[in-house]
Amino acid sequence: MLGELPPEPKSLFSRQISGVVSVAVTFDVDVSRSQKLYLIVQDSLSTAPGKATPLWLETSFTSANGNATPLSALKPESTNDLRGDTSPIIPAGGTKLVPESDAVRVKFPSVLVYDIAGKGFTRFRGAPSLENVTYTQGEGVTARFFVFDEQPRMDRLVPPNPGTPLPPGPTLRTIPQTVDYVYWYALGRAPSPAERQIAETALRDPSHPGRPFTDGLADLLWSIMMTPEFQFIR
Repeated sequence: MLGELPPEPKSLFSRQISGVVSVAVTFDVDVSRSQKLYLIVQDSLSTAPGKATPLWLETSFTSANGNATPLSALKPESTNDLRGDTSPIIPAGGTKLVPESDAVRVKFPSVLVYDIAGKGFTRFRGAPSLENVTYTQGEGVTARFFVFDEQPRMDRLVPPNPGTPLPPGPTLRTIPQTVDYVYWYALGRAPSPAERQIAETALRDPSHPGRPFTDGLADLLWSIMMTPEFQFIR
């Protein structure tokens, strides 16, 4: 609304995987210009998240000369989201054991960050997977796997569908304009003098007088949406 939202980085790879996956979904992405990689696993409405055992399976980097380096040979910036399990690795839907060097076990959810600057890698290959786990009736795990080469906002990993239902509204430049727009759009009326004073105070940023304050706008929207008037109208 204030024209301050930066463009979101696009994922190099994204896929949703369930605990009963039987066909591996592989990826092969260009990382020749990447400085870092963010390997992210998020819950997607699992009914048994405590049983989730995500894997980055058979993941490796390829250099221009064709040499391959397994992901397991690199150390992430933080190891807090690695799982220390030492039991045999069997991917979901299969019976074949996978060597430790061919898989990276991660927690659920998890974020691994790898610094690959200057290493000469050109491609990054692998597959998202879950370890073979027995589920009882009604249980299940569904995970979303992402690969980014720029740090994403964790609440905006999945981009919205292209083509919004309505054209974007005007970019709000001043505090009075913002107050009027919010009240007319949300409640279909102008603010009372008391409401205007409270709203303009919330929107005022001491470091940038006259320009609407992003956090203040968020507070104003929340306070209006929580009113019985808004809920009755909507």
